[in-house]
Amino acid sequence: MPRFFFHVRTGRGWQADPDGAECADIEAATREAVRKARVAVAPNSPAGLSTVQALDCSIAIADETGRLVLAVPCYEAAYVPGFDPLRRRGAGSPPSA
Repeated sequence: MPRFFFHVRTGRGWQADPDGAECADIEAATREAVRKARVAVAPNSPAGLSTVQALDCSIAIADETGRLVLAVPCYEAAYVPGFDPLRRRGAGSPPSA
């Protein structure tokens, strides 16, 4: 099973995910990134991101080679009903440069 890494980007820099997680495919990795983004902005979260901080935060999904596959904006994941980053970019299409 492929391993994906969920790096956190904020206005203060990057927090690398050294361990990653096994996910069946990019769709499963995206669901995990959305979950992580929602946890990061939850009011009782240890991460404790405010709404303003969430505007400048994303979860960057990288594959096993280190290639960035997709970025999930924390604010949209947490506050936009029905947010689907795969539909936004088109599932299966390469990330835009």
